Order: sequence, then structure tokens, then C-alpha cells
Amino acid sequence: MSKLFDLDSPLMRILNKVADLMILNVATLLFCVPGLFSGYVALQIYISEGVINLPAILMFVVLSIPIGSALTGMHFVLLKMVRGDEAYIIKDFWKSFKLNFKQASVIWLIFEVAGFLLIADYKIYMGSDTFPKIMLIMTGVVAIVIFIIYIYVFPVLSRFSNTIANTIKNSFLMSVLGLPRTLGMILITGASFALPVLGATLIYRIFPLYILFGLSLPGFLCALLYSPLFKRFEPEVKEEKMSTEEELLEAARAIQGAKDEDYDEVAKIIQDEGMDDEDN
Repeated sequence: MSKLFDLDSPLMRILNKVADLMILNVATLLFCVPGLFSGYVALQIYISEGVINLPAILMFVVLSIPIGSALTGMHFVLLKMVRGDEAYIIKDFWKSFKLNFKQASVIWLIFEVAGFLLIADYKIYMGSDTFPKIMLIMTGVVAIVIFIIYIYVFPVLSRFSNTIANTIKNSFLMSVLGLPRTLGMILITGASFALPVLGATLIYRIFPLYILFGLSLPGFLCALLYSPLFKRFEPEVKEEKMSTEEELLEAARAIQGAKDEDYDEVAKIIQDEGMDDEDN
């Protein structure tokens, strides 16, 4: 029974991972909530008054700028967690947040503009009989493509250094190459978005779970899917382990001021006679 609560026991490893996901989710939400709340306010003003409130829109744009960097930092940490690498949740999150802030902010603004245009097109096509239905279908196809790129773009940005255009392009190409995994990521991310919308009365009951795991848990499940795909594009790091004899020979070479005959003597002992316990 005591082994169940050892630091290296499976139960404790699971609990540590759950705690890390909670911390990461709260850290991400701190940068996302202001933008999401201002967007909700702007949407409610538009629904109630039927006009676009410019100050509310500007507030939404400004407050939502850090969202892209927060999502990038979150995926940077999640990928390390999935691969079993040592991860310092807040330190690694903040490191990636600062490193990718400019690119992530621009990418997020691109998604905001694209989303606004898609919503505007949808309302125009639905409210008019002059436009052919094919335009509405094309709008839906474009929305799906943008959603797929959104799923990949911040994980790709967190792992690979590239220009903004190439990051977006590579995100789409990876989504095509990893189609079975992409479908799983679509279902996971789509469910996390749709659940609060479809179950408006349910959201009040599961709201605490969203605060603790609403972003990090779906992101963790997606990281399990895209991690093997990313490895196909990561440069291989060959780690050649030296034998004990090779390490000792390298140590002999590193001796400052050592004479050639001294090195030859050490090499001869290592290669021909070996070293007994007392010599070690």
C-alpha cells in the first residue's frame, strides 16, 4: 500500500500530470480570458443593437492579442509532457510565450480577420436570395480549412522556427499528411468548443472543469496525436555513446600540457592492459 504513494508510482505520476495540466490551463486562461470576455461583450452588443460597436471591437482586438502567444506556450509545454521530457510548467510556458509573441500575435489577428469575414459572408448569403447556394457551401469549406490550420498552427509555431507565411502553409500541409490524426484533433477540439455552446445550461455545471482543464486537456490529447507527426520533420539528433575506454582516451587528450609520451602511456594502459579497480 505504501508503494502506491511513492513518488515514482503510476498513481503519483498520473496525479502530477493532472496537477501540471491544471497549472498550465490556469496560466493560459489568464491571457485568454480578457480577450474572450471582450469578444463576448462585442457580440452581445451586436446581437442586441444590430450594429457593430467600434469601441467594443477595438477593445476585443487589443485584449485578444496575447491569446496566440498563450496557446503557443501551452502547446510547447504539452509536447514536452507527452514526450516525457522534463518540463517546468510556468518557466517553459513563459519562455515560449515571449519567444513567439510577435509571430503568434500576428497569426491570431489573421484568424480574427478571417473569422470576421466568414461570419459577414455567412450573414450576407443567408439573408439574400440573389447569391447562389454554392457561395454558402464555399464559405463552409473555407471555414473548415481555417479551423484545421488553427488546430495545427500554434503547435507548429511552438516547435519549428519559420516565417509566418511558411508556418501557416506548413500547418496545412501537416494536417493533410496526418489526416487520420487530424480527424481526431478536429473531433477533440470541436467538442471542447461545441459543448459550452450546445449545452448552455450545462456550462454552469462544468464551468469549474473548464477553468481547470478546458484548454490544456484537449490540447494534451491533441499533442498525443501530432507528436509522432512532428518527429518526421524534426532533425535527427544522433547521440553516439562512447565506451569507457574512449571516454578515458578523450580525458587523456584533454589534459592540458600533457606530453605525447604521457598520452601514449595512458592509451597503452587502457587499450592493451585495461584498468583494474584500484587504478579506477
